[in-house]
Formats: sequence, structure tokens, C-alpha cells
Amino acid sequence: MDLVFGFLLLYFCFKLIENPEFICQKCEWEETTVYAVMAADGKASCWMYSPKFEPHVLTLENLFVSPEARNEERGRKALRFCEEVAREHGYEKIDLKACRDTWMQKWYEREGYDVFGPDLDEPMKYVWMEKYMSDEDSQRVFA
Repeated sequence: MDLVFGFLLLYFCFKLIENPEFICQKCEWEETTVYAVMAADGKASCWMYSPKFEPHVLTLENLFVSPEARNEERGRKALRFCEEVAREHGYEKIDLKACRDTWMQKWYEREGYDVFGPDLDEPMKYVWMEKYMSDEDSQRVFA
């Protein structure tokens, strides 16, 4: 999703959750529930979605922190906020795609995300990762 669409979601969808640092807005779009998340100062953002055919999973995409705000824990705070949204709305896990064998994959692993498979379109470039929302240890809730 490009940045312009993300800002349109923030403008046209209703405000769902707001805390001093982040704003989250929810929108029903076709067969998908979409959440747009933005730091109150605009220096971090992402979006998440859950298709109707997989209502227990929330997929996180495009977590972005502006260059001047990096190394200030902005990414970690945004990720924690997204996890809070997922828990509050009954999602069982968050999925995301990360670049294979990079700082990004290692960072998500430190945040409790586990690799569960390669990206089918570009298996040598990306991996899919997941974190279960049932507890902080990512306890498996599916057999």
C-alpha cells in the first residue's frame, strides 16, 4: 500500500483507538478490515488488515519510522501498539513479511515473532513471521 492510501485511510475512516502517542483508525474495505496506525507526531506509521476469510489473523505491513526519529524506540512502540489493537479486537495472531536474513528479521525475532515459512512469490528474499497474541511467549493456540 502506498503512503497516500494510508493517509486517506486515516482521513476517511473512523477513529478507533487513540493514546498520547498513536492514532488507529478502522475501515471496512470490500471483504477486508483495515487498520491504519500513525504516531501522533506523524513520525511512525503502518497498516494492518484482516480478510473476512481469515478473521483471526491480522497482517501487519509497512511499519515505517522516519529517518530523523530512528533509534528512539518508535518502531518498537508502534509494534506494541499494533499488538494492543490486535488483542483488544480478538485477533489470535499477527503475521508479517520481513526480508530474509537481515536486521529486519532479527529485530522481529527479538520482538517475539517466529518464522513460519518463506514467501511463496519470492522465497529467497522474504519470510513470513508470526506472533500469537495469547501471551507474551507466543504460545501456540493452533494444532
